[in-house]
Amino acid sequence: MLGDNIKKRRNELNYTQDDIIDKVKENKSDSLSFSKKQLSNWENGSAIPSVYNLCDLAKVLKTTVDSLLSGSDYDIYNEFITDFNALAGNKHDKYDLFIDFIRMGGLAYIQAMELNGDKKENREKEFKIIEDKYTKEEFNELAKLLSDLTLIAEAKSEVVDVIGELIGKLDISSDKTLKFYQDWAKSLIIAETTFVDYEKAIKEQGYISVYDPSCGVGSTALAAAHFLKNKGVNYQKELYVEVWDTDLDRIYATLIQLTLYGIPAKVIWGNSLKKEIKESFYTVMYFYGGWSFRIK
Repeated sequence: MLGDNIKKRRNELNYTQDDIIDKVKENKSDSLSFSKKQLSNWENGSAIPSVYNLCDLAKVLKTTVDSLLSGSDYDIYNEFITDFNALAGNKHDKYDLFIDFIRMGGLAYIQAMELNGDKKENREKEFKIIEDKYTKEEFNELAKLLSDLTLIAEAKSEVVDVIGELIGKLDISSDKTLKFYQDWAKSLIIAETTFVDYEKAIKEQGYISVYDPSCGVGSTALAAAHFLKNKGVNYQKELYVEVWDTDLDRIYATLIQLTLYGIPAKVIWGNSLKKEIKESFYTVMYFYGGWSFRIK
């Protein structure tokens, strides 16, 4: 059964056995990875992977060890929704809980990159305000939801608007979440029509750039990454994003999503029309790719 489950999940992701080997090698030395022959033996049932190999397979196949062993569908979306609703219960308003989730995630990402001592201290105070709303157990569950969000993004074979999808599944009043709404289908169409000459742009300047004066939850940038990935372009190296928004919660949501997918981006809290900047934030890949030097 294990071999069948490994092969089934591999086919669902349209991965060849060579793809699996390459992806494992990206994260491990050759001496710690496994061979195509070993993978074939595991899939046909003539051998069983070690616990370490099984963990590596689960990560590459964007699933869990339990799912590979049992063959049951692993729906992290349903787990997130169940945990979120349980945390809200009759005690916390769902919208308020969602906003705290977004702010907590945004602050956590920003703090990881912050070098300014005063700003770091102020954000720690903001973080503490959120923490004080919940019991220790509740706060730990809120932190787990952030971890689950990462798993959801990793489980997707394509770049998608994860937060937008979750909002639609959490049964929160639409008038309250309206400020986070973006039409994903429309964003994909815009990407298709905007980047017709993407190959020419990459050849001429080395990358594609996306500018969004009102980013919402980052749907425009995500759709660009989605389009480029489907064209075989490594968007983590050949896409640069600059987005603005006047709403800090939307800035947090955008920063979370662009960070999750490893998109090089400058996320600006401010008024794009007046060019009034309150604060600028950056994803990890912005620094990793040396974009402060690459931007022309």
